[in-house]
Amino acid sequence: MVSWFLPRASSVGRRLTLITVLASALALSLALGSIAVSESVAFRTAMRADVGTLTDVVSANTTAALLFDDQQNAEDTLRSLRYRGNVAAAAVYNRSGARVTYYARTSRIPGASLTALSVGEHDGVFSAIRPVMHDGARIGTVYVEASLDE
Repeated sequence: MVSWFLPRASSVGRRLTLITVLASALALSLALGSIAVSESVAFRTAMRADVGTLTDVVSANTTAALLFDDQQNAEDTLRSLRYRGNVAAAAVYNRSGARVTYYARTSRIPGASLTALSVGEHDGVFSAIRPVMHDGARIGTVYVEASLDE
């Protein structure tokens, strides 16, 4: 061991105390690190489930708007997302993949077409895409992204 840290004149009891304190500090650091990693994984799993469920709800609520080409109804549905503080942006796309309307809390505006979208965790957000279905046919798509800064 380092001589300036544990001089030869130190008693055995003092050395054992120091070793015990260092071992306890190491164990505590490892425990706190594993808790932090576990919480991060749990947060991301919960975020993924939450955004998926929210996207499913928005998909179900925009079915009539897409069926009857009612842009105002689709905008109203997306505007209701303002009550969810972590939702950064959302959009509704028609059958051909063109954006019908969107909601953006910040300057992040969803792509004008489905091909411009990223899904999953990216750029500090988690996003999900769900089809809008009616009688077994896809009539559109919904995109929702939530900030990971919560």
